[in-house]
This record gives sequence, structure tokens and C-alpha cells, in this order.
Amino acid sequence: MYFAASDFTLPNRQNAWRDIVHATCGQFTTHFGSNAPNGTIETARIGALACAKISQSVERVCRARTEVMADETGHCYLVLQTAGRSKLIHDDNSVDLAPGDAVLIDSAAPFEMSMAGHTSQICVHVPKDRLSAEMSGWEKRVGRKLPTPNDFLLQSIITAAFTPGDGVDEGSGEVLANAVIGLLSQGWRNVDDPKPASQRYASRRLRHVRNFILNNLSEGDLSPKMIARATAISERQLHRLFSSGPSLSQWIRQARVERCAADFRDPSLYDRSITEIAYARGFNDSAHFSRVFRDAFGVPPREYRKQVTYKS
Repeated sequence: MYFAASDFTLPNRQNAWRDIVHATCGQFTTHFGSNAPNGTIETARIGALACAKISQSVERVCRARTEVMADETGHCYLVLQTAGRSKLIHDDNSVDLAPGDAVLIDSAAPFEMSMAGHTSQICVHVPKDRLSAEMSGWEKRVGRKLPTPNDFLLQSIITAAFTPGDGVDEGSGEVLANAVIGLLSQGWRNVDDPKPASQRYASRRLRHVRNFILNNLSEGDLSPKMIARATAISERQLHRLFSSGPSLSQWIRQARVERCAADFRDPSLYDRSITEIAYARGFNDSAHFSRVFRDAFGVPPREYRKQVTYKS
């Protein structure tokens, strides 16, 4: 399938482009900057691997925690930069992408990619179960460029799916899909994690703590003492994990309000009141929740719910 932004009139172009990105790649927020959307999206398959070739002039693309929670996350994105330059921030890593570079992105984690002018990328959806079967420890490789020289081989196989004419035929598709995953594994086989051991340990601890918090947002008393005890670290260590970004309390508050926003978008929860949803996510004061929600999303919770209900 092939889509072009120019097929849509200017007043509808941004929304149409967002809808196409959602349908082909998943839940993202696209920031267009001062220009109208301009670009094309072409889809193809390599066996069971869905692919999208995206050529666009946008400022940046983000996948926030709310979008992760509202989307399917059983895959990774293998992104090949084919033209222009981009910068990815993902899983505590920052990487610059030039033509020929490849990077693996976990769909279950937030990330942001900024573009310098017009760019072209190929995005391949790689199921995590197939990654795990071929490449143990793939989680350590997300947000890092694939070591050379396999980038060129990967790009040769994947770009063949978009060759004018037949592309990748059905008979060879699964063979090539296995080759793509095999090249990913081979590329990282002998590459050590460059982070110091202490930093890797802290990153694992932080992910463990964050997962615990996300699974217990309904607990009204999600205090530092309770979290530290449940995750087997000291309160001092706990606060140190959050020293380079939002504080622990800020992170919990943001996680709660984002989970509320996801609940507002859930059709199965339309019969629940705003107060019920807020209290179920750990808030205990309606006025406080309204202020926090407005600060995060720019509108009161009632107005936000009207907007997302109307769109759905």
C-alpha cells in the first residue's frame, strides 16, 4: 500500500498523516513544526515481518508512556535510516542516525526521535518472541546502533521488499525474515555493553522500581518507604535512582495521570466517572487531580474525555 500526504487537502493533512502512521506503525505523536506534513508511506512484508517505508518532513516523533499503554507491544521496531539524519533518545541512550545506520527500538518503552529536515526510514516490526529465540539479551541492545558491517546486508534485504514490481515473493519471504533476525543476532554477538557495571546495575534497578510502581498505582500509600521495602533497596538508594530526572514523587504523579488518560480513552470504562478512575489510580482528591491533569495535558479531565470519546 502507498500513501502520500499530498493526497489530502491542507486543512485535513495533519490528522490524515497521523491516522496513517497509527495504522501502519502504531501509536505515536507527530510534531510537524511550522510546515504542513509532506511525505509518503509505503507498506510491504518480508514473510511475517511487517515493514513501512516512511519519507517525511516533520520535526519529531514521540511515543509516550500513555501511547505505549494504549498499543500492542509484542514487537520491536528495527529502524533503518536511508536518507537524512535523525536523533533517537530511548532507554537511557542517545544515538545519531545517518544513512545506512540501523537501530532496535522496544515498542513497550517510550522514546523520541527528532529529524533534521527531510528524512527517509524503513521500519520493520520484529516480534519479540522471535528475537528472544535467536538473540538472548536483546533487551540490552535497544537504543543502540547495530554494529557494522551488517547494516548494509540488512538494508539490502529489507529494501528489496520495496523494489518496484513483485518485491519479496511469498516463497522467499520467510527465509529472508529469518535472515534479518539472524543478522541482528550476529551483529551484536561479540559486542559488550559499553556502560560501566555500576551504571548497568542502576539502570536495571530503576526499571525494576518503575515496573513495581506501574503495577501498584492504585495503592494510595505508594510511599518511598513502601517502595524501598518492596523492591529490596534503601530509601536513599531509591531517591538516588531518580536523581537525574523527575523526582520519585513527580514520576509517580505523572504515571498516575497518564494511566488515567489511558483509562479515559478505554471504551470499556466509559461508564465509570472521572472521580472513580482517578481514585482507582491512587489519587484521593478530585481538585488536586484536576490541577495535575490540566498541567499534564493542557485541558481539564472532563474536556479531555469529551475529546477522546468524540474521536473514537
